Amino acid sequence: MRIHGGGIAIPGGPYGVGAAGPPPFDGNFAGLLPGAYQVVQADRGLTYGGLMRLTAGDISGTVVTLGGALATPPVPIMVKATNTASVGAGATFNVYYDGLGVTPAMVGLTPTGGAFIALTGAAAGLNLTWTADPSVTGNTWKATCAALADQSGNGWHCSHSVPSQQPVVTAGLNGSVGLAFEATQSLGSLLSLPKPSTAPFCIFAVLRRTFGHSYGRFTANPANSNLLLLDGTGTNITTHNAGIFGSQQPMPLAQWVAVDCLFSGSVADYIRCGSLPAASGLAAGDSAGSQVAIGDYFAGQQNNFDLLMLAHVPQTSAAAWRAAVTSKYGPTVQV
Repeated sequence: MRIHGGGIAIPGGPYGVGAAGPPPFDGNFAGLLPGAYQVVQADRGLTYGGLMRLTAGDISGTVVTLGGALATPPVPIMVKATNTASVGAGATFNVYYDGLGVTPAMVGLTPTGGAFIALTGAAAGLNLTWTADPSVTGNTWKATCAALADQSGNGWHCSHSVPSQQPVVTAGLNGSVGLAFEATQSLGSLLSLPKPSTAPFCIFAVLRRTFGHSYGRFTANPANSNLLLLDGTGTNITTHNAGIFGSQQPMPLAQWVAVDCLFSGSVADYIRCGSLPAASGLAAGDSAGSQVAIGDYFAGQQNNFDLLMLAHVPQTSAAAWRAAVTSKYGPTVQV
């Protein structure tokens, strides 16, 4: 298992006799959202994928795998070939934790096929192994996320077992990693959500859209219920349930935003993206949902976005959560 530290939050009892409110925000959003159905965030409970992803268009033949266990917060891991040669016959590589491939953490690695090299620094505890095959100068491999542990304590973890479908671990914001979902990459879960008119619920998320297209799924399930769609001409985010579109708001490309919305089966449904006033007055559908996924786990609809956190919670105010978004991720996120 390639799991970073952080674990799964265990629900506690009351705050204590005489306590004025919840404890100070410690970076785990689950503590601010008591009763949440599911809370996942990229910097907590992340399991790395075992296969480093070769960048699209690169032609190296060597396969790079990631092993070991990381006890500290996760970091993006990138491997870059620094010459054209075969592994075990002079191929050399640098390793980066900056998410950009600019400042190397390890330089001049000369692996032999099948023998791992231990990573140092921020990725200590992990290791890399190359197959004895050719590499090409400038080709890169990136670490992916195979699973995120649900921090609510309910066990609705998100995962994908297929390496090509796993999101890439990125630099994120303010020292907290993010996840890059491209095309049909996704993380599925077995989370079930209630019929909105029976038990209204909210979705809270911090994300940025990285490509504009019509009807890409951000959250989804097989029944087409309880969704957020990145839709329109690639400029909006929309509530959607059981084939019925609710309210929508503009969502600019390449801008980190805090998004919250309500599913209630009524015109009270709303969506709020970034610093815009909430848009409401249109009801999405009123179907219950199960197997709620991040991204495009089921229907093959394209999506391109970066994610920092996602929560499904019973209807509640987003005020404390939005304040915590700024505290954790800094002013880059529009709230």
